Amino acid sequence: MSTPRRPILMIRLLALLLLAAATLLGAKPAGAHAMLLESVPADGAVLAQSPPTILLRFDEPVTLAKVEILDSTGKSAGAITVMARDAELHLHLPAALSEGTYLLSYRVTSLDSHVVGGTIVFSIGAPSTGGIAALQSRLAEKSSLWPLLSTIARLLLFIGLVGAAGGTIFHALVGRDLLRLDRETRRGTVALALLGLLAALAGIGIEGAALTDTGGAGILHGGTWRLGESTSLGLSLTVAAVALVVLIITLESARGKLALLALPAGFIALASLALTGHALTAGPLWLTAPVLAIHVLMAAFWLGALWPLWQAMGRRTPDAAIALLRRFSAIAIPAVALLVAAGATLAVLQIGRVGELLTTAYGIRLLSKLAFVALLLLLAALNRFWLTPALAAGRAQATHRLRASIGLEIGLGIAILAATSSLGEVPPPRALIAAAMAHDMTSGAAMPGFSVVTFADQQGGAGERGAVIEVTPAARGPNLISIHLFDTEGKPLTPQQVTIEISQPAAGVEPITHPVTATAPGLYRWEGAVLPLTGDWNLRLLVLISDFEEIRFDTSIPIR
Repeated sequence: MSTPRRPILMIRLLALLLLAAATLLGAKPAGAHAMLLESVPADGAVLAQSPPTILLRFDEPVTLAKVEILDSTGKSAGAITVMARDAELHLHLPAALSEGTYLLSYRVTSLDSHVVGGTIVFSIGAPSTGGIAALQSRLAEKSSLWPLLSTIARLLLFIGLVGAAGGTIFHALVGRDLLRLDRETRRGTVALALLGLLAALAGIGIEGAALTDTGGAGILHGGTWRLGESTSLGLSLTVAAVALVVLIITLESARGKLALLALPAGFIALASLALTGHALTAGPLWLTAPVLAIHVLMAAFWLGALWPLWQAMGRRTPDAAIALLRRFSAIAIPAVALLVAAGATLAVLQIGRVGELLTTAYGIRLLSKLAFVALLLLLAALNRFWLTPALAAGRAQATHRLRASIGLEIGLGIAILAATSSLGEVPPPRALIAAAMAHDMTSGAAMPGFSVVTFADQQGGAGERGAVIEVTPAARGPNLISIHLFDTEGKPLTPQQVTIEISQPAAGVEPITHPVTATAPGLYRWEGAVLPLTGDWNLRLLVLISDFEEIRFDTSIPIR
């Protein structure tokens, strides 16, 4: 009778799965998650006067980490004061800018914790000759390893959370031995919790370094860590770290009263994942929050059970192992059903259109994750309907084969977590679709258009109430007229009513009056404003501040 041999095929398959996980981690991050929907002035705009404020409007709330305005030679044009309002950043310039071209560079972090950088180029009076293109090119070429390190830290955090918190849930519900863990099991669970704790702490510093785009030594600065902690990811990682510390203490006191805190500490550690990520902005919070909670808890239970089951197959008698497997299956079947249903709901919210699965980086990575999940389900079915009955029948090598199969499931679980980690570095298709729609609305025919800054009393002083008026594409036919109203402090002006009057007296076109509504505080739009003739058009804004005060803005618009 031959002795059991090491399952070479299983080991090779496990190695391939780990290689696939490493490939996902090494993939170059692409794109950003928070999308810039609008800037006032627009990118490429030429203004007659220096604007007192610059507006950046995103598709979701963001946290500003770094902003600077440079002239065409690369020198700073002065410090900027920032006021954040929901998804808008109002950047107050220190003084009026002189004539020439300027580059506004910014870095923000969005609700899903992804770092977003961008630049806006605009000119005062006339564009500068040379210089700005080379400056913009240098900024665009800057690269960083921080996104890759962030992905690695996220994977290690997931492994630590699933192994420690998910394993704790398994021992409480299935193993029923949470208060009397043996020394080896307790040490292994504590090691996984320590791995998650170190990954969470490192992730805070990496987030701060990525926001400032600092060099490797920058992570040693206290300000870098404070910046990372101030983001939504920082909050999530802080909660996870605190919960893991509590979990470690309770596991080390397995026979004391503190052990009763192990299960709630594990739940809180897993719940920290819901404080940041794509799901926060994928849909209404009343839907995404419970769906995400179900998805995370069910995944943690399923994947966190694999290591304890693998241990049990090598240390328990066949009868005890079968009893454990049957208790696990009784919970795992409905848990996996909930996991799949919740995952499908989140995927639908993120994808938007089926075709995006094959045409976007997010869709391709999601498909790889689904492939790993399908393989894991096949192995689970193999264990339940073939290997477990073989173990119950006392067949030779059944224990050995079942343990090898669970080991392969652990490898698939790591691959699934790697794919999930990689999803955090690419924008979901629903964000790309929203950004494209917003771009189509604001860019018209993708032409530069016309922008002008004007003030209510026509004096041009920096302290008066003013308006930035943009007409896109400033050509004969339909146009988009965008208006940004600001008060004496440069803050958004919110009047009772705003009306636009456009006319061309030279061609006999009498004033055309059109009321406009606010799309955000201080922002107004008239989409489809038809200007049928070329030449200079008169534009007047009638802004009703109150029942007793109305101000006017008059300017001229050249239509090509």
